[in-house]
Amino acid sequence: MSNRPFLPLLLATTIVAEGCSPFTGEGSNAAPPPPPRAAYAIQELPEVEFNLPDLDGGRVRIPTPIGWNSGSKQNDRVVWFYHRDRTGLPRIIITASQPEDGAQETNSSNLAQFVTTVQARVEQEKDLIEPAKGIQLGDSAWVRYVMLGRTKERRGIDRQFLKAVRSNREYTIELQVLGGTIHQFKTVAYAIAAHLSTVDEKAVVEPATPPVEPTKPPE
Repeated sequence: MSNRPFLPLLLATTIVAEGCSPFTGEGSNAAPPPPPRAAYAIQELPEVEFNLPDLDGGRVRIPTPIGWNSGSKQNDRVVWFYHRDRTGLPRIIITASQPEDGAQETNSSNLAQFVTTVQARVEQEKDLIEPAKGIQLGDSAWVRYVMLGRTKERRGIDRQFLKAVRSNREYTIELQVLGGTIHQFKTVAYAIAAHLSTVDEKAVVEPATPPVEPTKPPE
């Protein structure tokens, strides 16, 4: 799957940027964004809710960020979310495929190896602006990289990708935002990644202990 599609028309609201994308020509006097962090605790991330059925053929449970909405079903997506305007930005698209290059279940022990694998796939892409790096989101290990993109109208956007292998499926969480605004929304995608779980990872709820009938005194 190419990382450089021409995206459909996206009408976005005006957002003040923390930094500046090469496409925007804005924010030249703004302070540079902070360097990417290697780990986020669950408590640091935006809240989510679980209001969707199990997805990807019942394999995975994906949360909805609070204040976001899930879009209509599309065959090439497991699910997608929009913030306010379903035809605009920002949006988050989640896809799934069979793991490439023999990639194994992603965890903190083999994360460096998966980073190398993902970077080898994307390092020749001219639109790559942040190389693949490992990131720990709650208890989950993911690989993150960022690319530039354009709408059909040649409007510049930033595209953040998170990748991990779960239960022999490679999941990709793609955040699409107006150029220069990625730092305002990246943690929303992080929250989804931190809470995403495959069906066999979900916590088993122990059945309640039945009440004990009181012993009747002998008559």
